[in-house]
Amino acid sequence: MYIDDGSGEDGSKDADTPLTTSPQQIPAPTPPQVPGQGQIDDIRSGLHGFYAAADAGHFAVDHTTGTGLIKWAHGVSDWIAEQSEKLRLITQPMPMSETATAIGVSAFMQGVASDAQGLVPQLKTLAEELPKYEQAVRKAMRSYRETDERQGDAFRRQAAGG
Repeated sequence: MYIDDGSGEDGSKDADTPLTTSPQQIPAPTPPQVPGQGQIDDIRSGLHGFYAAADAGHFAVDHTTGTGLIKWAHGVSDWIAEQSEKLRLITQPMPMSETATAIGVSAFMQGVASDAQGLVPQLKTLAEELPKYEQAVRKAMRSYRETDERQGDAFRRQAAGG
């Protein structure tokens, strides 16, 4: 059974056959959502809350824990510094062929690495936050030490009968 779909017998469309969808009817693509961007913002917001809590003395960290947290921050900072040349390279256009696809992929990869949500700016932001993080941990360690000394003094006064 043959159903006439407006094409010639060879399956090609006639030149005067109207398009069923005009370019004006095609919806514009929506910009892609950046996976994890909300999580990155949440982490940054959490760090600022961490800094404020440390400033206010709302928590304390013992020496061993604080030293471990600071050592971790130094390790991350050192790793970022060691990767600086590699990170610089991924923000450059990738050497690919001259085809339109290769040029597009190269530009896309460069954008992913260096746009506001890209790896390189996020690592730069992290590197900038690490000294503030260390300072907050040191404040929390000081709070722990001061609280421990106050409690020890109070215990000694009570033990002495006063």
